Amino acid sequence: MARIGSSPQTDSNGTQQLAAMSEELWQPMLTGMQEYARNYSAAMTALNGEWMSFINRRLQEDFALPQRLASCKAPDEAMQIYTSFVQKAVSDYQTGFAELAKLGSAATTGANTPEKQVDEMRMHKTRQAS
Repeated sequence: MARIGSSPQTDSNGTQQLAAMSEELWQPMLTGMQEYARNYSAAMTALNGEWMSFINRRLQEDFALPQRLASCKAPDEAMQIYTSFVQKAVSDYQTGFAELAKLGSAATTGANTPEKQVDEMRMHKTRQAS
């Protein structure tokens, strides 16, 4: 329904102008939100991947402990195995949570891309293993 005193062509042009102005106003925000969502999704994927990798490594160590203890011939040997297990667990948890904190920081600040941080952590792990 056309307003009194206006032609359909004017209404169409006004609507088009309004749509163009709205798009011009909202586009930067929508683009920013899309970029944030993409980066956040990548960061969460990296964070979850690292968490699952950490859990997998620790479960392998945890499941191997009873077998190592069962093979002991003397109490002092069992104590040594258990002591080294606890020391490694503490070290793994410290390192693992530090890595997760870095990835979590990347997710919230966007300072680095999560992929770059994961690559840096993998390089650091490779150097430690050598």
